[in-house]
Amino acid sequence: MRTLGVISVLFALFFLFSACNGDSDGGILSGGDSDTEFAAESEDSESAEADIEDDSVTDGDETEAESETDGDTDVENAEVEAEAEEQAEAPGPYDNLPAAAAPMRGMLGVSTHMHQGAGENSQRDFEFERYAELGGANIREDYSWPSLEPSDDEWHFENVATQVEIARQNGTHVVAMLGYGADWAKADGSDDSIAPADYADFAGHLAAEFCDDVKDYEIWNEPNITRFWTPEPNPEKYGELFKAAYTAIKTACPDARVLLGGMASYSTNDINGTWTFIEELTTAHPDICDYMDVITLHTYTMAQKPSPEYDWFISEDLIWSGQSGLTAIARGHFEAIGCGDLPVVYSEMGWPSYEISEDEHGYFLARSVLLAARDGVETYYWYTFWDGEPITEGVRPHENYFGLFGWPGSDGSERRAKPAWKAMKGLADVLGDYSFARDLSPYFELPTDVYVLAFVDHAGALALAAWDGRDNPDDGLEPPMEGGPDTHYEFDLPLPDYVTAATTYNIEGAEESSRSVNGSLHIDLTRSVRYIKLKAD
Repeated sequence: MRTLGVISVLFALFFLFSACNGDSDGGILSGGDSDTEFAAESEDSESAEADIEDDSVTDGDETEAESETDGDTDVENAEVEAEAEEQAEAPGPYDNLPAAAAPMRGMLGVSTHMHQGAGENSQRDFEFERYAELGGANIREDYSWPSLEPSDDEWHFENVATQVEIARQNGTHVVAMLGYGADWAKADGSDDSIAPADYADFAGHLAAEFCDDVKDYEIWNEPNITRFWTPEPNPEKYGELFKAAYTAIKTACPDARVLLGGMASYSTNDINGTWTFIEELTTAHPDICDYMDVITLHTYTMAQKPSPEYDWFISEDLIWSGQSGLTAIARGHFEAIGCGDLPVVYSEMGWPSYEISEDEHGYFLARSVLLAARDGVETYYWYTFWDGEPITEGVRPHENYFGLFGWPGSDGSERRAKPAWKAMKGLADVLGDYSFARDLSPYFELPTDVYVLAFVDHAGALALAAWDGRDNPDDGLEPPMEGGPDTHYEFDLPLPDYVTAATTYNIEGAEESSRSVNGSLHIDLTRSVRYIKLKAD
């Protein structure tokens, strides 16, 4: 399910823009302070040094006499001592790395449309087999109100029971997306006319039926665009349905989590605004924090074409933000009403591989997941598993090109892995047991959108993910950002003194080289992610 309601406008803007631009290796780390603590310590040290300067000035004669006998003044001694203390206390890039999140393997997911009915289905079986290769993974699936309750109080949970059972057997976590309006519940044919009690009754029955196996329930999909909410987005009405569904789900399954319906980043009502619908929702329902367990976002980049790092600074008042910026803005809206610390889930994210190449499709997936880990996102659901029929006519972006695997063909027998699947598998193979620890890029003073991220495993072993994300350089900057399809950044990557060897892997998880190191590793970063595992004696 993709955002198409405003896509013609988005593409017009984007093309106008385009025309204007040419194994664990053993524990080697210790726990401790965070980057924030480091910044605070540095600031305190500077303040202490300034205080010493002010307090240590003495009478001229006394200072002069001490200078003649000791060769240094108290002031100079104090400055030297303060500087030495500051250097000793300030942690380096690899010092005190925390394991700030769950292992990466548990973060990976797919927003899928697999077969849900009873009986055998080879494509569904193949899909679950691939999730097992990732270590279980997560799926987000539509649980259709019209299908499960086609008329009032007529229940057909058998339509999804087989999928839930297979997911349980395979250790696959399920997010159930509860949508859309059943015809019998829409008094005047619009979503605005749904009685909150009717939707809540559906949500409560579903949660009661599957509480043992399904713990996450997402309330609607992209209610901020007209494709998924008619006649037009209505934050007040959506909030009423959301709160009623929350209460019903918690009554039926107390340990369930209720997720905000995944929002398209730009709303039908205001394509120039970012998360306008969220702002309107929290205004209409200031108590929404009391009814929400997870903030759910769809951080698709502009027209689903630019890279995850890309920002377009159109004017002082208008910025089309990339993935990280979109996440920060959404969190800000919820911080303003007191629940900015809720978990964040991307229940959809991806790109279609027709305006960009399939190789870029894979580059963007790996980089997008890694940035999401850096930004504290709990779970990342790529949209979607299979490509649809390769149609090239009509309104874009077609839903048919977002898959990890190509179109299975008219008989459903094709099984072609796209680079995006290989990138997801590579990430799971190399970093699956590692957790994000720190963005090292600022320490090394790397250019904007060039990244080195640090990850640690349960034993304290260290791994890095690095890339040059300037293939779509930010626009609207003075001077212009360097970059383009051939972007690369070559430098000597500083390493901890105790590291004696480094093994590098490509984006698909294949080993490239293994070598001894002594303090640094010479590396040439490109738009394709490279992973580095470090070993200590």
